[in-house]
Amino acid sequence: MVASSRGARSPQPPHTVSPPDQRAISPDFTPLTNGEGTWPANTFPVQRSEFIDRFIAYCRSQRLSPRTITTYTWALRRLPDPIPLTLEPLELALASLTHLSTESVRDTHRVWRQAYKWASVRIGIPNVMAHVKGPRKQKVFPRVFTHDELTRIWAACRTPRDFALIGFALGTGARIGEIWSLRWSKIHGGIAVIEGKTGARMVPIPADLAALMAGVGDGDHVWTGRTGPLTFPGLKIAFKRIMERARIDGPKSGPHTFRHTFATEYIRAGGDAFKLQRLLGHADIESSLIYVHLAARDLSFDFDRLSPLRLVLGNGAGAGTAASGALPRQDTPAR
Repeated sequence: MVASSRGARSPQPPHTVSPPDQRAISPDFTPLTNGEGTWPANTFPVQRSEFIDRFIAYCRSQRLSPRTITTYTWALRRLPDPIPLTLEPLELALASLTHLSTESVRDTHRVWRQAYKWASVRIGIPNVMAHVKGPRKQKVFPRVFTHDELTRIWAACRTPRDFALIGFALGTGARIGEIWSLRWSKIHGGIAVIEGKTGARMVPIPADLAALMAGVGDGDHVWTGRTGPLTFPGLKIAFKRIMERARIDGPKSGPHTFRHTFATEYIRAGGDAFKLQRLLGHADIESSLIYVHLAARDLSFDFDRLSPLRLVLGNGAGAGTAASGALPRQDTPAR
């Protein structure tokens, strides 16, 4: 008996897609042709330049920042031309970006995925990028200021505003945008209400930090200059001048490094990661746990101090054996 072929499917290569129906393409796009009224096989049915322009226009309509728009444009211009609809050309294109850092390749992969996802709805093409894997995320610990650098930064402060600015950045871990938007009306009874990415949060203002900030500003704005409230670029310049006087430069020596330093020192001093999450305004605990990257000497100190072994070696019956390094002998129960 011969099996019926009704309903049988032809074998398809994994993740290989067919070109979309011409009728599914938005009329706002100009179809790409190869001289025969069709587009090249397994490629986007529109010109790459037009696709990039339309996707960037969509991003602007979503109020993405100019910096994000620049990053998206930079990444999309690295797409093959014409834009492929199969895995292999996309994987090869990503693999060819050897001149970029792993993080830059990850950013490129992420932007391509966003663009293909948008195109699957807007143009009607399959979202093949959903099957393209990007490079693994490397675990990179944030740079923090050393104690010597902090001493030099403090010595580089010249005015009450300088001391208050560095003190607030180091003492609260606030982002530079949050520091700039701070108003005196948001500071009451040793608590500052900070407006951040995840909404408003309360951050303690210790007495020594409050003393540094006393008299700074104009009663409304905390950070002011000779002509009035500091602009956001003006605040960044204030940080930069202090760092220049301290002779500290480099790509990881800006205001955000104070945030990393605050978080790391908070953990080193015995702070709790969940409380740190609230203080920093992180949306998830994973962002805060990265600061639990204590130095080996910190780990050794905590291990000696907190290990349960101290219960038998440190005092009482175990004290006599601690010096020899031997555990107290335990009687073997009778069988």
